[in-house]
Amino acid sequence: PKGYSTMLGERGTTLSGGQRQRLAIARALLAEPRILVLDDATASVDPETENDIHRAIRLMMRERTVFVIAHRISTIKTANLVVVIENGRAAQIGTHDELLAQEGHYRQIVNGQMYGDFRADDAEAPSHMKRMREFFEKKAKAASQPAPNEEHASESAP
Repeated sequence: PKGYSTMLGERGTTLSGGQRQRLAIARALLAEPRILVLDDATASVDPETENDIHRAIRLMMRERTVFVIAHRISTIKTANLVVVIENGRAAQIGTHDELLAQEGHYRQIVNGQMYGDFRADDAEAPSHMKRMREFFEKKAKAASQPAPNEEHASESAP
């Protein structure tokens, strides 16, 4: 709120998880490393902020190497190379499109995240998937109920 004059508290205790993540990413980018490792760096931010962060990383890390460890497909789909790790081993290697064309864990993850294969109450479901499922369930419920004027219009029709 006060820009550079904002008091953060000891160890950033007054910051939210997303704010701490954004601050850590900013500090890492300002150091201009030749190699940057991001481990679920955008897990606590909303999708819009995530897109902004990825755009900044792509711009600032040109000509550098970035390793991104992530569970969100939106985080890794633009990577030059995706390595799917299963049981500590590289199970699949390729671009997003190449891996989608193959049978395997990557395609299962993509389908689960894009098409909501997780149940809203599934402990394994990422929190953003739970929110998305709840949102779409509300939309579907609202769409299945007739609009208030719709009922009266059909009664007065000849």
